[in-house]
Amino acid sequence: MKIIINSNLVKKIPKRLCEENILIADYFITRIPNSNIYISKIVGRIYVLNYIKEGKFYPSRTPLCQINLLGIVYILMMEEDGILLKKYVKQGQIIDYNYPLFLIQKTNQRGET
Repeated sequence: MKIIINSNLVKKIPKRLCEENILIADYFITRIPNSNIYISKIVGRIYVLNYIKEGKFYPSRTPLCQINLLGIVYILMMEEDGILLKKYVKQGQIIDYNYPLFLIQKTNQRGET
């Protein structure tokens, strides 16, 4: 799965809204139109928040999950308004470096891409 996802990455998005996100995940533009993906930068156990569901719209700065690394909890937030297309992780899963986390379709609050 990593090979397929990595081959579809176009470029890393350097400017970030949420500073904590910089520590725990990279945010990439993908070849899928208007879609970006979070890729893990750390190894840890991930806990997706209960209200996070595929196909739903979330505004920027909405917490998506917590990643626990050696007892330190990091919170990954939405970088921009969008629809969560795909969760690549399961609750309590241990994630590795460069593991895909979430695929986001960029959109505004009216659902326009």
